[in-house]
Amino acid sequence: MGADEDFVEVAARATILIRNVYKKFIKGGRPRTTLKKKTLEVRTKYTQKAYQIVLDTIEVKYGQEVKEKFEKFIKSLLKGGGLVPH
Repeated sequence: MGADEDFVEVAARATILIRNVYKKFIKGGRPRTTLKKKTLEVRTKYTQKAYQIVLDTIEVKYGQEVKEKFEKFIKSLLKGGGLVPH
């Protein structure tokens, strides 16, 4: 995230993108295995603690099965280059 970017706007865009891909994944779809050429690089930093909070919240609200699907989804994004750890 650039210094001139609004945190709320960046978070909103990221949330919408992740939601759309996650909805497709839950319905049995697969994320693209080849990525389009990047024209914009967005950097966000999430801690392991924050990720664990997300996982715990998903499990409480939607159950263990959805939590496992979400973890599988995140791992597939990491493997395919859709998310890059820092």
